Amino acid sequence: MKKSLNDPHRQECLCHNLHYVWHRIFRPGLGIKSQAAYNLARWLTRNDHDAEDVVPETYQKLMAQGVLDSHLRSLLPGHIADVQSSDRHTVKPWLNGKVDFSPPVADFAEQGFPLIGGRLDSVEGRTVAVRVYQRRQHFINLYVWPSPGSRETAAGLTAQRGYDMIHRTRAGSTWWLVSDVNAADLETLAGLLRK
Repeated sequence: MKKSLNDPHRQECLCHNLHYVWHRIFRPGLGIKSQAAYNLARWLTRNDHDAEDVVPETYQKLMAQGVLDSHLRSLLPGHIADVQSSDRHTVKPWLNGKVDFSPPVADFAEQGFPLIGGRLDSVEGRTVAVRVYQRRQHFINLYVWPSPGSRETAAGLTAQRGYDMIHRTRAGSTWWLVSDVNAADLETLAGLLRK
């Protein structure tokens, strides 16, 4: 077990799950997430920690819910962007002055995804940089935060409550795209971001 807990990715997953259990399950008045509690308890009591863990799966579900909740809050009037600009040379320095990492910023207006701004947000207690793109009348939020030591993952498309989401971990960063735009358009933007 000591060998398994020395993995930074596993430590981050465990830490976030323990945070979740404390704030969502044990605090009175909040709903219980029995599957998350079950998976965490199962992982903590397992003897075969070299097998595929249930913690990363639970962690991904929690992060997806946190990203979607943040996206829905951003759609409230006046919340979509803290800095509204299609100029990446305005958005990037604004973000750089607010977070302790340098998120890349690109404008894909020629491909039909204009940059409309950026903002800071919080996902599961973590400050994240958000770039906002638009596709016709749909807003697309791109969440980015550092995740040093994490394993690179391929982009995976999921859907929750009518919103499509794409998650990817790459080059020490975690990325989430979320919108109610159709899945093909979201995958097109994800492809542009990979270049």
